[in-house]
Amino acid sequence: MASTRFYSDLPTHTVSISQLMGDETRFAAMPADWRVILTDVRKSTQALSEGRHQSVNLVATGSIIAALNIAHQVGISLPFFFGGDGATLLVPPSLAERIEQALLVHRANTRANFALDLRVGSLGLDEVYRQGARLQIAKIDINNGRINTIMCGTAAQRHALVETLQRLEDRADIRFGLHVSQASVVSCYVRDRRNQHIHFVDGLGGGYTQAASMLKAKMARQTRPCALIRG
Repeated sequence: MASTRFYSDLPTHTVSISQLMGDETRFAAMPADWRVILTDVRKSTQALSEGRHQSVNLVATGSIIAALNIAHQVGISLPFFFGGDGATLLVPPSLAERIEQALLVHRANTRANFALDLRVGSLGLDEVYRQGARLQIAKIDINNGRINTIMCGTAAQRHALVETLQRLEDRADIRFGLHVSQASVVSCYVRDRRNQHIHFVDGLGGGYTQAASMLKAKMARQTRPCALIRG
């Protein structure tokens, strides 16, 4: 049970994100018996080119919601990352099989209702650690309704950001992918309108996917530390 409640029982920090990221002592190592579960819409770039960005967004969102619903039944929360055409979830061993089975059902429903192929895979964190990697996590308090994947600013500010990123890339400090959208696509998970609602936001036309395509092209040419942003 201690492992199952690991993430739920982590302290919630109230500092700014920049302060949190600058203080490694606020982070805790994920238990080795947890699993990483990944979902990915196959040929999402083609689907986006066909104007099916809303379907891709909904399918990716659905994979997170399937896991969150199971976690909610036993009174715990799960860390996850929404990637526009897929998701990454960290799940405890007590729920891994149930969540994987639910995702297989979601994959079948996706194929039947949207004619999209959702890939589902998983890997134990013990294997990740055997490869010499580290995975640490922290929780931070974000105001209800705040969408923390969106950066607002003027075109001049965006250009200044890109110039800064380019300078970092030229110094071999990072690599980045970028896609500029004129509108957003939003899928919402609402359990309670006041306190429990999540907005899954992507750029129209597949902002995450397009930015990732740019990043992957750079990665294919050379190897350096990487960062991904969406405009």
